[in-house]
Amino acid sequence: AALCAMSGRAGVPEVFVHAFTDGRDTDPKSGLGFLRKLEADIAGTPARVASVVGRYFAMDRDKRWERVRKAYDLLVRGAGTRFPSAEEAVAASYANGVTDEFIEPAVIVGPDGGPLATIRPNDVVICFNFRTDRCREITQALTQQAFPEQDMAPLALHSVTMNENDPTYRNVQVALRKCYLRITLSNV
Repeated sequence: AALCAMSGRAGVPEVFVHAFTDGRDTDPKSGLGFLRKLEADIAGTPARVASVVGRYFAMDRDKRWERVRKAYDLLVRGAGTRFPSAEEAVAASYANGVTDEFIEPAVIVGPDGGPLATIRPNDVVICFNFRTDRCREITQALTQQAFPEQDMAPLALHSVTMNENDPTYRNVQVALRKCYLRITLSNV
């Protein structure tokens, strides 16, 4: 929510959140509460939630590219089950016995019935996950490497990650570089 508010103060006219739900490091059904809080916090900013998908797809780290493709297709092509709101998407998943980690791609639709937003060339994409491993593959597919067997190709994006996912990535800005502390309390 803070990034959304900051973007609004900086004059960014539209901000779209593509939410990756957890359910593994958090309660398996906590995503709905987090999304409700996020939507309340971003009310009055130019931000809206545009899609929801579980970490099983969006944050794979085992080179299961067929999973990553589902997230990629959601983000880039607007492929997924359509819902009028993120809350309804998550509630429908829970009603079907699907918890946060495994939420299938859900597209939030705009007034015209089409996707509220997809990622397009020249968009700014900020991945604000703090672990270096979990967004590595989706970032790779969006910005670095084509995967023709999965019909994924990199886009010309202005991409920012919180931490360095991979030192070989080109044209991906890193918000927080590693800081090595030399003098810690145990050294004093």
